[in-house]
Amino acid sequence: MSEASVHSDFSRLARWLTGTSVGLVLGGGGARGAAHIGMIRAIQEAGIPIDMVGGVSIGAFMGALWCMERNITTVTQKAREWSNKMTQWGKQLLDLTYPATSMFSGRQFNTTIRSTFGEVHIEDLWLPYFTVTTDISASCMRIHRHGSLWRYIRASMSLSGYMPPLCDPVDGHLLLDGGYVNNLPADVMRSFGAKHILAIDVGSQDDVDLTNYGDDLSGWWLLWKRWNPFTTPVKVPNLPDIQSRLAYVSCNRQLEEVKKSDYCEYIRPPIDAYKTLQFGSFDEIREVGYRHGAAYFEGQRRGGGGGVSGAAAEGRRPDAQPQLTDYTFTDLAQMVCSVRTGRDVDNDSSSSSDYEEDQRHFEGYASEPSAGILEMSSSVEEGAAWISDTELVGTY
Repeated sequence: MSEASVHSDFSRLARWLTGTSVGLVLGGGGARGAAHIGMIRAIQEAGIPIDMVGGVSIGAFMGALWCMERNITTVTQKAREWSNKMTQWGKQLLDLTYPATSMFSGRQFNTTIRSTFGEVHIEDLWLPYFTVTTDISASCMRIHRHGSLWRYIRASMSLSGYMPPLCDPVDGHLLLDGGYVNNLPADVMRSFGAKHILAIDVGSQDDVDLTNYGDDLSGWWLLWKRWNPFTTPVKVPNLPDIQSRLAYVSCNRQLEEVKKSDYCEYIRPPIDAYKTLQFGSFDEIREVGYRHGAAYFEGQRRGGGGGVSGAAAEGRRPDAQPQLTDYTFTDLAQMVCSVRTGRDVDNDSSSSSDYEEDQRHFEGYASEPSAGILEMSSSVEEGAAWISDTELVGTY
């Protein structure tokens, strides 16, 4: 029997049923989110399966792309196209409005996201997916696992002051960036059943080396300092940086718990040199994420394969006595493939032979249906109901 593929649907189902699913959590951070694409590529090359994805803000966008396409080349292309649209300041300026609620109406931003995802719903994605938003109507965190994909991604990316809150089409509640309540929802991923979690953090880091400008601040003075080469430079956070820091102030305690947790592998690529709105550096930031991820997982492999990467590649030891909990990842796929029709069961005269035959199936791995199950599918009576991939994902 051929080597099992940990990325196959059967293997994913086996991990889900045995409680060993691998979850990927992508945090918010604006343009720094391009590093998520590089990290996903490194994860795939390391042979680590991704069974479910959760994201916030730009992480919601990149994570949804992966769940929809599951092809790193296509995901990279679409993410690059969207990032290029975010650098077209002429169209952005046309979206300016009277700042009663926000600086921009959100119409142009909606168009860029909708053109990327179309009218796909969350429950129609290939992988289980969730995103987090901040409900300012009910003052709580909202978790979205079904409904309009582009709308909830847009809501999770809505920085206060820049974009108006999105009105939830279900209950009319006002939704803003999920980073204000949970910028790296590894705890949410754990509550959904993931045993091994990779949490990628691309949020801004606190910089305490700032200029003391006194009791008030003039933007014109900052502009003069920035453009005059003969003056002493000042270090003052701009509006996007302040908004990004606010997200961390409200969920800093949760982030520290994620860093210290034993159920989660916290990874932060070296992307501190890039600004929140630096979308023009997409390929550069993506490459930083990829190189960091490749080096990280290679180091784990050489060090004995600990953490999520070790769990993803582990197999049963030849000298180990098989236990029920040992049948993880792909073993259950073999068991599923060995299910026989009622007609075959009726023809068997000995129950002991059934047991011996089933036990032989446990000795190998499987990632795709065997010839037996293909023959079984062709002999199913008319009118039999099958569960589609979409329906199966929707039940998670």
